[in-house]
Amino acid sequence: MTTIPMQATDKPTRLADGRIITFYSFKGGTGRSMALANLAWMLAMNNKQVLVIDWDLEAPGVHRYFHPFIDDKELQSTRGLMDFVEDLAARAAASPQPLPPEEADVSSYVVSLDRTGWNWAEFGDRAGIDLIVAGQQNAGYSTKLNSFDWTSFYTKLGGRRFLFHMASQLKSIYDYILIDSRTGVSDTSGICTVELPDTVVVCFTLNEQSIRGAANVAESIIAQRSAPSEPGEKAEGAANEEGGRFKIYPIPTRIEQSENTKKQIGLALVQKTFSRYLGDVSKDDLRKYWGDLQMPYVPIYAFEEVPAVFGDLYYDQLSICAFIGRLAKVLTRNESISLEALQEERRLEALGWFQRPSETPQDPAQLAEEAFQRLSEDLRHQSIQVLLRLVQFSANGSSPRPFYREELQRGLSAATDALVRARILQSVEGGQAVQLADPSLLRTWPRYADCIQNDMEFLQWRQSINSAALSWRRRNQSESTLLHGEELEEAKGYLRTRAGELNTDERDYLSESVERDEQRRTLDELSRANEEALKLQLAHLKSELSSTNITARKSKWYLSTTMILAVALVLAAAIAALFYYYQRNQEAQQKAAIAQQVAAAQQAAAAQQALVAQLRSELAEANSLAYKSSAPTPNAATPATSAASAASGKTLTGSTSGSNAKALKCQILPTTETWNPGGQILVKVNDMSVGSFTVGAKGSTGLSFACRPGDNSIEMAFAGSSPSCKCSITAGKTLNFTPSFYMTNGTSATCSLSPLPSILTPAPAH
Repeated sequence: MTTIPMQATDKPTRLADGRIITFYSFKGGTGRSMALANLAWMLAMNNKQVLVIDWDLEAPGVHRYFHPFIDDKELQSTRGLMDFVEDLAARAAASPQPLPPEEADVSSYVVSLDRTGWNWAEFGDRAGIDLIVAGQQNAGYSTKLNSFDWTSFYTKLGGRRFLFHMASQLKSIYDYILIDSRTGVSDTSGICTVELPDTVVVCFTLNEQSIRGAANVAESIIAQRSAPSEPGEKAEGAANEEGGRFKIYPIPTRIEQSENTKKQIGLALVQKTFSRYLGDVSKDDLRKYWGDLQMPYVPIYAFEEVPAVFGDLYYDQLSICAFIGRLAKVLTRNESISLEALQEERRLEALGWFQRPSETPQDPAQLAEEAFQRLSEDLRHQSIQVLLRLVQFSANGSSPRPFYREELQRGLSAATDALVRARILQSVEGGQAVQLADPSLLRTWPRYADCIQNDMEFLQWRQSINSAALSWRRRNQSESTLLHGEELEEAKGYLRTRAGELNTDERDYLSESVERDEQRRTLDELSRANEEALKLQLAHLKSELSSTNITARKSKWYLSTTMILAVALVLAAAIAALFYYYQRNQEAQQKAAIAQQVAAAQQAAAAQQALVAQLRSELAEANSLAYKSSAPTPNAATPATSAASAASGKTLTGSTSGSNAKALKCQILPTTETWNPGGQILVKVNDMSVGSFTVGAKGSTGLSFACRPGDNSIEMAFAGSSPSCKCSITAGKTLNFTPSFYMTNGTSATCSLSPLPSILTPAPAH
């Protein structure tokens, strides 16, 4: 290998910031450029600022691994390294004085890689890749390359000083400068492998020529780096010397897995030849190095320049991507390098940018299925949900339709973007909506057609709900558009099982329908309960009033007032119900009206109960007055007893007292015993209501009423239901009686009378 001799006086101080790594191969076809490009991608996606220089001037091509990020993909107008050194040489030759090193400013020849849809900031504040191409690839490039005198530029025009200044400038800016060196032995390859780099990666295949040629180059690099350029100059240091900065890493590439025996023989030769260049390392470390750093041969990457960091899954340990990850850790001296930060949908998107389109027309359904299969499992499920939104059902069948992104249910943004990147969908209306890129997919893509057919019932129902929800919004959430009856019951079923497939508007619409229906049911039930209670208690009042011959004017006036109040209560309840149905134009007013009606109905019920209790009390008093005013003169009949058979149960005891001249006073005494069932007991004397008392957990309330001397018929009955008991007593001058009422198991009743000592107490005169 020949090279231009180094001149110590021209060599600037090296900076410690960035590192220059040269990728070299003795022969072509080793995958050198591919390894370099993948390393650049991996470093950049781990927050490193990377510069790639294409120094393979005779056969430039590393830019192909970045072409989606370059506007001038064929480099017809992009100036590069060859243009830089030619311009610099021309200025130096024309200048009467040596040009200062600062003239070697290469910044205007740097191309930054970027494109729409890719954000370097996702990977960190330093992440990015810049590129210096070999040169402008026009008709004059080969002439310029062949006519340029590198020896004259390097030795006479100060080229060595310029290139070292360029290297220093770049190392102060970038974390890593990766140089793709040309193959073979030449002046320019010597610059790349001896003069500029901190590290050289020597790539070779397992054939004899490639191994021996790479070993000779490595030996030449070591010899030139170790020898001083001038007498008395200290050598820079042997390769991989302990504490030294310069490193050589031999890397076997394109390892074929099918011929294991030949592979093992070739690797044994590689280890024997190159292990000494790795420095003083242990046997275990050597085994790990040679085990980890074998670049596999993957046939698919022979067809087009697709970076393996996008084509492989990062966790596939047998892939090129996994090898690049291990190489990156070695070259960066064990920095934390990983591709886990690259999300799966982003990887698939970038992969699509690099893949070469087919010149032969392909079936859209087949392309859609292939793109769908490349999605992750989670994205596939979500993508189906997106696709099912793009179907319009009508009497004539189904047809494709656009759908606004904001109307999709939550969680489908990533899937929608992935489908757009896969060209299954396309954005319309300025990106606000999406639709099928090819409408024929609705019928020709089997997966899509099957999903529609298998879920037709739900999809048609959801479409109707979507339209209803839209109408509900447009009509200011009018109650008239809400669901009810059988439609609402069907919607409740889907809400329980498939709420996740409804968007926000649809769920809001259905929730409002359910809430309003429940409120309506509650008010209706309350109204019916109040109406039934009113009817029942009015019936009791009517029965009691009709059986009582009230002669006092006060009683008749009170009865008339009672009926008026009862009718007023019914009318109030009816007005409340009507108010509920007609006084809800806005949602706040509607809910307030409902609350008011419920409160009004409850107040009406409470007022009705209080009124009934008051009516019963005053009615008992009215009956007592009427009975006393019409009672006959008592006689001296002999007391007698009439009773049904005794029965076990709760009892109420009472007494009668009086004289022959006046109405007797009967009293049913309170008791503390518990009655089952409890309730209100109505009492009649001689078929005329005289009052009531209550029994229950706290005993009875007791009752006083008038009783005429002689035979009397007394009847007790639970209000509104059975059981009841009826017996007769004889009230006389010499004996009083204590009526005892027995209730058996809450279902039957018997009565008995027990004599008491004669205590005659006339009832008060009225």
